[in-house]
Amino acid sequence: MISKIRLIKKSKKKKRFSQHIEEKARELTNISDDYWEYSPEAVISKDISLTLNHINGIKQIHKSLEEKNSRLQCYFDTKLMQLWPGIDEHLPYLWREQDELKIREKEKWQEKLLKLEEERGKLSLSLEEKLQPLHDRLLSLMNKLSLIKSNLLENGHRKTRSKA
Repeated sequence: MISKIRLIKKSKKKKRFSQHIEEKARELTNISDDYWEYSPEAVISKDISLTLNHINGIKQIHKSLEEKNSRLQCYFDTKLMQLWPGIDEHLPYLWREQDELKIREKEKWQEKLLKLEEERGKLSLSLEEKLQPLHDRLLSLMNKLSLIKSNLLENGHRKTRSKA
């Protein structure tokens, strides 16, 4: 019998639109050495940086909650695996009663596992709900920054033309 071996290439995860926004925002926000600069461009860059920091903070909180849920899932799975799986009809009656208790306990742990999965779904949904307005804000700020930069370039170009 010949077994087929299939090689699976690790494919690059496609970046989501929100990840592209965050990357572009990081590229745009190079805060100058003069922190107290109050030009419109500097103020918007600082605002973009603060929004990115807020996004990172939310992601770290959700990451720690996800790690906690993973530890709980491992604990629940371990408890389920430790329970004796089935009923043996050839065992004495007393042992079958113990099996029924173990089956009830197994069902209890499975129910806890299902609740944990529900909580994970709610957690990921709440992360998206919290990040959506921040990504919208990033888009708005990036647009304002590009408008200011293009306006400054046009005004600078006009001034050099008028001097010539």
